[in-house]
Amino acid sequence: MHTNPSGPPLRVAFAGTPDFARAALEAIVAAGFTVVGVLTQPDRPAGRGLRAQPSPVKAWALAHGLAVDQPQSLRAEAAQASLAALAPDVIVVAAYGLILPQAVLDLPRSGCLNIHASLLPRWRGAAPIHRAIEAGDPRSGITIMRMDAGLDTGPILAVHPEPIAPTDTTGTLHDRLARLGASAIVTALNRLQAGERLDGDPQPQPGVTYANKIRRDEAQIDWREPADVIARRVRAFDPFPVATFQLGGEALKVWRAHGDIRGNFAAPGTVLRAGPDGLEIACGSGRLSVFELQRAGGRRLPVDRAGLRPAASLRAPLAQEMAAAAVALERMEGGARLPDALAQVLEQWALPADSHAPVRDMAYSSVRRLGTARAILTQLAQRPIAAPLAAILHTALVQLLDPVRPPAIIVDQAVAAVRGTARNSRQAASEAGFANAILRRFLRESETCLTALQQASAARQTDPDWPSWWVAELRKDHPGHWPEVLGVGTRTPPLTLRVDCSQTTPAAYLGVLAAHGIAAVQVGPQAIRLERGCPVAMIPGFDQGLVSVQDAGAQLAAPLLGVESGHRVLDACAAPGGKTVHLLELFEAGRTEVELVALDLDGQRLQRVRDNVERSGFALEGAELLGTPQVARKRRSTAVPVRMLTADAMHPESWWDGRAFDRILLDAPCTASGIVRRHPEIRWLRRRGDLATLAATQRGLLDALWPLLAPGGRLLYVTCSIFRTENEAVVGAFVDATADCRRLALHWSFTPAEAPESVAQLLPVASPARDHDGFFYALLERDFAIPRVQKTLCAPVVDRTFAGAGAGVLGLD
Repeated sequence: MHTNPSGPPLRVAFAGTPDFARAALEAIVAAGFTVVGVLTQPDRPAGRGLRAQPSPVKAWALAHGLAVDQPQSLRAEAAQASLAALAPDVIVVAAYGLILPQAVLDLPRSGCLNIHASLLPRWRGAAPIHRAIEAGDPRSGITIMRMDAGLDTGPILAVHPEPIAPTDTTGTLHDRLARLGASAIVTALNRLQAGERLDGDPQPQPGVTYANKIRRDEAQIDWREPADVIARRVRAFDPFPVATFQLGGEALKVWRAHGDIRGNFAAPGTVLRAGPDGLEIACGSGRLSVFELQRAGGRRLPVDRAGLRPAASLRAPLAQEMAAAAVALERMEGGARLPDALAQVLEQWALPADSHAPVRDMAYSSVRRLGTARAILTQLAQRPIAAPLAAILHTALVQLLDPVRPPAIIVDQAVAAVRGTARNSRQAASEAGFANAILRRFLRESETCLTALQQASAARQTDPDWPSWWVAELRKDHPGHWPEVLGVGTRTPPLTLRVDCSQTTPAAYLGVLAAHGIAAVQVGPQAIRLERGCPVAMIPGFDQGLVSVQDAGAQLAAPLLGVESGHRVLDACAAPGGKTVHLLELFEAGRTEVELVALDLDGQRLQRVRDNVERSGFALEGAELLGTPQVARKRRSTAVPVRMLTADAMHPESWWDGRAFDRILLDAPCTASGIVRRHPEIRWLRRRGDLATLAATQRGLLDALWPLLAPGGRLLYVTCSIFRTENEAVVGAFVDATADCRRLALHWSFTPAEAPESVAQLLPVASPARDHDGFFYALLERDFAIPRVQKTLCAPVVDRTFAGAGAGVLGLD
């Protein structure tokens, strides 16, 4: 592609919307090129009156006599015809905001050139300037790129680096890059005018990252993060959407701050110092100094002129947090799931955001040690206690069992919580005095109380923090391991990630975590355990689908299913979607073309599957392949989109199309007894009778789905249970009663150095190198006509380059 150097000036069509693009348009016109038309986004409501306002590009173009068009989409034939009538030699695109379909890309003879504000392939997507500052990149720049159908994937024509200063904000860097981009595009157009052929160089695959669109909720400061991370976000979100936090119930915007890595001993969110030179606030590590902020309805001001109360706190009083945790505990004892109870309490009580984590921690700790707290209170009180008061005392007793604060403070705040939740002053005085007496007596007699409790538990071979029927089932099913299983169940669960091996390797991702100061260890072929939990928003690559949260034990399901190219696969009971996405990642890694159907009875739970699939960049049947900056995380080569069905797996006649499945993954509903460390309320909400009820459901699902399996096909039966009644008993009875069914032995290696071990009942384990919940796996094959030969097969979808030698080995006999 080239133009005649002796001919008239290039006919340029320009597409752009914000100030960044306006600078480029102005430079193109000043350089003497003929701008035949300008495309920009439709007018948007803005300002307090929400009146439609023209974009900066439109305002400048009209002021200089340029023709302006504002199509809603360039996919419409009318919009394409209007653009074709301009007969442009080249289209210049800068922060336009609409996708250019292939018909538009092919329209100008010299192609479409894009001004992108990053050093591609780093930070493709919608917000490259924000994300570069947020990530702490030492430099940014401008890339002039020939556009193709991908998301910022075209060949590179020119690169113009620009350093990022430690004080740069998105606003200051934006302005420099806008000027740099304007100069760079004029240089490129001059080359075209001179007849030079601009083909460009393909973008390298290493180093690809995506700059997701900025969401307003990202601007809420999480004080559990490191101080330097928060400081970078303050700069990245200036001037939009502006970092915010709550102080004394008031929302404040932060315009200037500095992160200090010095340690502190205060809880994250604590105001360490308030003076004329600013606020100093404790973070997850280090402290943040805030120098300039803005109150609601006010102007940007230095902290000393903002009129803040020095003693303001970012958290509610401990008594209020303890009372909220106690209410969630009481609701759980009434039959609610603990996450639901907590969500309701936190919303109803309108606690500051920085109090949410402490309330959750106290509530979960209280549920894990609820049996011990009940037994202690029974010893000390020796009379019935109303549920609200008992819940506060249970919460306080658990805090005293493993105190993170001085016991005197716990007692004082528990008594304040009792007073604050009483219906009247008389009740407040009575119950506060009673609570104070009970808790102080426990401090005096704790050794005697706990010794008596331990002796009673040892004599009965039980544990106070578990229902007696639960312990009895464990002792019957796992006589040599039940104490260890209970011990794991009382521990705080780890945050375990599954690395998407179609994009990277566990070893490479461990390096990414290390670069972000996050300690982690590999605990499975694709499993990475973080040494310290954190919000998923802080996990590098999570929003791009690079990793997903999934227990190491659950990560066996997808590779054990053994899917091969051409198979039709059913993921029954698919929600919340972890195994569905894992299957898709393995298909992608092995370039395996399959047909996948994801089924769930609950439409709301199926939406979680959809969300996980979309976050990971895969396609859904009936929807376009994800490709917009607002939705896409990466481009995928998977040939067939996922088909999602809201239907009852127990009744295939209502949804099955009659075509057999080669593989079926049945993650059957169960007691969830294997994941009780993540959901500690399960032990208190389940009843012994649930075992028989669930076993009947599990057998019904097997009976219903087995006829859907093709001859030679395989069904992987999975539960997150450790009770034999819903595992071995169900599978054994089904195999015995089904003539064309045989069970295949399974083996798995958690690390390449270990020999494959038999996989059936995985009991919960929590060790430095091995950490997973409890799961049961049984692989069933249809049609006894298949010869019984001894052989070993490798799960075809597991790429050993990623998973490690010896991972995913299936032993079949």
